[in-house]
Amino acid sequence: MQSRLVKSIILHPRYNRAVVDYDISIVELDEDIQETSYVRPVCLPSKGQLVQPDTYCYITGWGHMGNKMPFKLQEGEVRIISLEQCQSYFDMKTITSRMLCAGYESGTVDSCM
Repeated sequence: MQSRLVKSIILHPRYNRAVVDYDISIVELDEDIQETSYVRPVCLPSKGQLVQPDTYCYITGWGHMGNKMPFKLQEGEVRIISLEQCQSYFDMKTITSRMLCAGYESGTVDSCM
């Protein structure tokens, strides 16, 4: 485990809280991390690369865990869900083409929990 303080958080300039579109940020740490077999740079898809439904990927974040918020960065493996299937789960929210949906119908691991 490595601990770092957050120097700054840069929100996407087109972030829309109402729709939760462009929900991505850059977190700048106060000092460099030491790369290890457990601490490594994140892998992101290339521009224009489509992530196919039913493939698996890893998510990280500080999303809530039941009724508590973690102080350590969490990681989980999730299955990509099609945007159409994802939209069927959210009657009131718009799922945009810029979003990735992932998780499990059982709700055990997703990008929010």
